[in-house]
This record gives sequence, structure tokens and C-alpha cells, in this order.
Amino acid sequence: MCYSVLIILASWWGLAWLARIDPSIRDDDVGFELMSDLADSNGYLIIAIIQLSTGMFFASLGIIGASKFTQVLVLACAIWYCIDLIISSYQRVWPSALMKGFFAYPHFALFLALKSGKITRGNYPVERHCCCDAKDYSE
Repeated sequence: MCYSVLIILASWWGLAWLARIDPSIRDDDVGFELMSDLADSNGYLIIAIIQLSTGMFFASLGIIGASKFTQVLVLACAIWYCIDLIISSYQRVWPSALMKGFFAYPHFALFLALKSGKITRGNYPVERHCCCDAKDYSE
């Protein structure tokens, strides 16, 4: 989720930076013309905000699913990461696509472990704290 917020801010600042480029001083008019058109339209920013906001929603579902041992929520998050990987690959943002693959893998592994019963509430160790437990274990 922090990554998504960072990318939204970077997209916003990046478009502001692109708007200041003067394409008339460069020889490569086609590339700078494209960047100027991109900076003038907020289409890229809107797509990025929708994609990243959806990603934050599904990341939240994945966190809730992992903490509540809910298979469906973990699977939904894993599927979103695969969809996001495809979108990033289509946009040719290879570092983002690679990272989405690294995010999808543990979600699928957790889903399979939850589905097979290797990880359940009963066999997953609960973390105990000496000052925060309601029960006294000194008996």
C-alpha cells in the first residue's frame, strides 16, 4: 500500500515535471511531443490512480484474508496481482510487472496452504505477550 501511495505521488510529480518540458529545443520532436501530450492530458494519471487504488483495495483484502485465515480474500488478492501484472506488462513497466509477480506468488502459496489445511487457526501458533494476555499462564 505504501508503494501505491508513493507511485501515485510520483505520477503526479512526474506529470508536473513533464509539463515544463519545451519540445521545441530538442531534436527528437516525436518523443517530446508524446511526453507533452501526456503531460497535457490527465489520462495517464487517472489510469494510474484507478489501478493503484484498486491495488490498495485488494492488498487490504489480502491482509484481512491472511489475518482471518479466509481463503477467498487471499485468492482475490492473488488474482488481482496477476491482473495487475498483465496491465503492467501491457504498459511495458517491467519493474512493476516483476514486483507484481513477486507479490502474487506468496498469496497463491498461502491460498494453497489454507486450502490444504496446512495452515489453520488451530495449528498456527498464536503469539503470546507477557503483558497483554488476558489469561495468566503461570499456573
